[in-house]
Amino acid sequence: MSNNPLASITDEAQVAAAWQHVGEKIAAAAIETSPFALIRIDDVFPADFYELLVGQLPGNSAYDFSTAEDYAVIGNEVRRGGLRFDEPSNISRLPTPAQAFWRQVTEPGITKQLTQALIAKFRPHLEVPTEAVQPGQPVNIFGKWLLSRDLAGYELPPHVDVRQKLVAGLFYLPDAGQESPYGTTILTPKLDLADSLTGRDRYYREHFDVAIQVPFHANSFLAFVRSDRSFHGVDTVGPEVTQRNILMFNVNIA
Repeated sequence: MSNNPLASITDEAQVAAAWQHVGEKIAAAAIETSPFALIRIDDVFPADFYELLVGQLPGNSAYDFSTAEDYAVIGNEVRRGGLRFDEPSNISRLPTPAQAFWRQVTEPGITKQLTQALIAKFRPHLEVPTEAVQPGQPVNIFGKWLLSRDLAGYELPPHVDVRQKLVAGLFYLPDAGQESPYGTTILTPKLDLADSLTGRDRYYREHFDVAIQVPFHANSFLAFVRSDRSFHGVDTVGPEVTQRNILMFNVNIA
């Protein structure tokens, strides 16, 4: 995808206004509680800022498409590439205008602002793992950014996220022609799987029912609380689209 040169002159006021808009949308969103706490938002960014985000998505070579062996048993996760912004060397590989843009969009002040907004939104529903709370020790809650690209054929089996994650946030970033009715699938298990919910397990799709099918629509946002019941996955990408671009923002605890 070609880079938008306008992004190199994006000013701080425009970026601040965009994330202020996001914060207001999060604060106003209704929390759905079945089968677990989540919010869904349309037009999460101002339209002009959304175009800048999509215009600065890098080519496939910027993404890491390696997959842990534990995840290669079922599904097709090797078709997902990730670009982690907590690794400075990753951003340094991008074209110069894109480097400046993504550093500005995900800078520490914005990370803190979005973390606080999601914690405030979901506070009554958060499930903090007992191992993260130690007597006399401060609890470290922090946000992490990841650009994700799913290519045609990608499939994410039903699972729950790792226990260190409090909230998962997904900004869907399709451009024209890449929208799909199949985004994240919210699932409920047919079987009692509670004995092995570590976040690294993958389960067979036929053991679950679809509770909510979140569409992959432009400029939309999904966020949900991690729990031992927060099963979700992604049905096979394509043939209606050739790729899915997502800006992920996870609130973790350590």
